[in-house]
Amino acid sequence: MAADEAGTPHDEARLLDHLDLLRQRIEATITTAVTAPAALLARWEQRTTRHAQHYMSAAPLTLLGEVTSDLEAIQHRCGPGPWPDRHRRLCRITAKLTGLTGMLLINLGHQDPASAFFTTARAAADRAADPALQAWATVRQALVSHYYGDPRETRELALTATALAGDRRCAATAMAPVTEARALARTAQHAEAVAAIRSALARGQELLAETDQSEQNDPVFGYTRRQMLFHSGEAMAELGLFEEADDYLNRALELYLPSERLDRTLIQLDRAYCQAASGETEQAVNLTLQTAESLPADYRTRIIRRRAHHLEQVIGSHNPEAPVLRAFQHALAQL
Repeated sequence: MAADEAGTPHDEARLLDHLDLLRQRIEATITTAVTAPAALLARWEQRTTRHAQHYMSAAPLTLLGEVTSDLEAIQHRCGPGPWPDRHRRLCRITAKLTGLTGMLLINLGHQDPASAFFTTARAAADRAADPALQAWATVRQALVSHYYGDPRETRELALTATALAGDRRCAATAMAPVTEARALARTAQHAEAVAAIRSALARGQELLAETDQSEQNDPVFGYTRRQMLFHSGEAMAELGLFEEADDYLNRALELYLPSERLDRTLIQLDRAYCQAASGETEQAVNLTLQTAESLPADYRTRIIRRRAHHLEQVIGSHNPEAPVLRAFQHALAQL
């Protein structure tokens, strides 16, 4: 079943079942050799790069269909063969594509399947003997619990990613301390936490400057400055440092293209959260509604709806009698 055919809850369940079966077949075959010729491996590497280039602007469900189609093709070319170097290449491709599948499943709101695909990505990276890729899959897996689970698990996975990367300067070494800071910000109980969070963000910024430029330009398999600003702004917002958060978020927005819809939307919702938590109810509602209305239907995924409903709770807790709240709730129902 193609991912872009999933419409009803029944279709969605069938899609998730199909993906899980595919993932299990991949795990069963990454331990074998590969029968694919070198030219075909090169083509899959190019397609993997192209998928990453489309990630920021493509509708998640559409891109998921394209990625899983390649994973199915790759899985069918595994089997006995005399080329261990090709097997490592195939495992690297598989790690990237299963990790990218996990990222798309996060956006679509399917946290358990997302986590399972990241576990498969880590296994494939291990088979490829690529610690940096293992660290990347691990820090990306941390975002499952960041958006849908326990921030303590987020922090543990971020620390694991740092350990896997070791002394290497790669995307994961920069992203991991920022992810740790985001987790700490959600559990901060006292003033000492602010210093630890600022230290982690500063460490991430220093490490990002030391990574290869190609990774600084890659929002999927690397980590970009605009992503770091976005994530730093979110951490400051969680701490209640709204003016500083808004500065980070505005600077991030300036670096995103209009076509990079999901991240831009999450940034705007973080800005609306700052307004709502500051008591600027009407401004927060207006910004949220403008952002949601400008977002095409196939980008209104669970990660967006979840954040918008969180805003509803924040607004309701600060100003339950606000006249705009009922209109806001009605508009959210349309999402």
